[in-house]
Amino acid sequence: MSCLKSLGLTVGILASTVSGSIELLSASSATAVPPQLVSLSFPDSPGGSGPGRTAGGGARGDCIVEKDGSPQMTVLMPSNNVGTTVSPDPALFLYIPAIRSKKSLLVSQGAEVSVVDREGNEVYFEKIALPNRLTDPASSDTAVIVRLSLEGANLKRDRAYDWTFAPFCVTEGELEPSYAEILEGTLERKNLTPSQQEELKQARTPFERASTYAKAGIWHEALMILAELRADNPADWEAFLASVQLQELAQTPIYDVSPVAEP
Repeated sequence: MSCLKSLGLTVGILASTVSGSIELLSASSATAVPPQLVSLSFPDSPGGSGPGRTAGGGARGDCIVEKDGSPQMTVLMPSNNVGTTVSPDPALFLYIPAIRSKKSLLVSQGAEVSVVDREGNEVYFEKIALPNRLTDPASSDTAVIVRLSLEGANLKRDRAYDWTFAPFCVTEGELEPSYAEILEGTLERKNLTPSQQEELKQARTPFERASTYAKAGIWHEALMILAELRADNPADWEAFLASVQLQELAQTPIYDVSPVAEP
């Protein structure tokens, strides 16, 4: 995994872009489907030798991800932390409980996201803003799930990629960011078989499409569809997460996040 790049952001750039780059995932774009007789689940994934789904390593500065009774910072992935997809530009879903400063007033927060192939070539790197909700000291529930589309990653078929997600914060009197714990994992772009492609064409509802992807072992597309449907079908969303032991995250709000535009 490649080393994370150093940031060149100023406090002013981040602070001015956070509010504009966050958009609550709207249920209005979701297509309601009738209640299902059997809730969707994802096939069991074998354990691997790669990194776990939760954050590893301690904070390297003043910025911390504070659990305060909440689950640890976690990526929404199967148990082996390998995200399978048919898309060249899939989305990552990441649960973050809260971001705090150990001793200073927190001014702004964001994250670095990097994707590299197994030869060490970086195919994606962006700095993103994170929701202000994460740092609200007056809130008793700051946790969010952020959804980041890896636009432009252009993952190749039948290849594996490693990714990192490194939250940071900028505190009062400091121009350089301080990093919190890091999430990491693996992405694999797959091909559907002809029979799976035909089943997908025959799917009449979004739920049936999600079910087809899940049966084919394609994680990201199934997760994306159910996230869009969850306002009208929360039980299906919860059951899907429960099938990979992530049911405790089912009620967490989802926010879209975007790369920060640099001057």
